[in-house]
Amino acid sequence: LHEQGSDEVVERVHRHVAEVGALIAALRAAATEEELIRLGNRLEIAEEAAPTRPHPDTPATPPWNRVVEPALGVVDKVRDAVSGRPTYLADLPDEPPG
Repeated sequence: LHEQGSDEVVERVHRHVAEVGALIAALRAAATEEELIRLGNRLEIAEEAAPTRPHPDTPATPPWNRVVEPALGVVDKVRDAVSGRPTYLADLPDEPPG
């Protein structure tokens, strides 16, 4: 990336983080603790089933996306384990290579 392009990427990431932060604050204000726990559990289940790589040619609408995406998630996680590629954010090193 050249400098101007990377500045734009940084700005977009900061804007996205701010928007997500505002949504989370609104969710915390509106939801009960039980609802937040339930949503957190659903998020963990979805992350476990989700593919770890982009698959642009897969279906994007029900019912096929609900069948195909978990299957791809399993395949991706097996490939990650065999190749040593990190699957989860927590698996990444603290410092980027380089």
